[in-house]
Amino acid sequence: MSIGAYKAIYPGYQNGKNGTFTYSCDNKLEFHTTSPSTFMKNLFTQHNLCLSSRKMWCNTFLHTRSNIPLPLAIDQIYVPLKIRKPLQPYEGTYGYILFNLLDQIQNSHLVLSDELTLEILSTPNHIKNKWIQADHVYCYYHKFLLPTEESTCYLKNKFASSFEN
Repeated sequence: MSIGAYKAIYPGYQNGKNGTFTYSCDNKLEFHTTSPSTFMKNLFTQHNLCLSSRKMWCNTFLHTRSNIPLPLAIDQIYVPLKIRKPLQPYEGTYGYILFNLLDQIQNSHLVLSDELTLEILSTPNHIKNKWIQADHVYCYYHKFLLPTEESTCYLKNKFASSFEN
């Protein structure tokens, strides 16, 4: 598994078992028996990164502690979005979507650039805020680069019509 091997990491059920579905860059859907948060922790550990340190680093400039974008690499920022309602109190509800793959938002569906569509429970306003946070992480990662038309710092402008109520 290489860095950025997953486009989407989200909770789900398979054969009555709770776990995590992963959609890889080579368009393979896999099921893992761990929760999405445990899967992310293992993914960061596998690449010799400390997930809690990355969260604290993002907290210094985002000024929020919960559900923050998780930067795995300079162009691999995962955005947490609510995917499902839990059936049990201990089950995860948040999945992680690769920041730069958002194509459009249609009602309660998130369409990624390769036509993968995910049903989500997050509101359009919440999605907008998370993508702006991820945009800040991206720009901070690039040492406060000024946004250019080529950079993903213009995502919020590109999808402005999707975020309008």
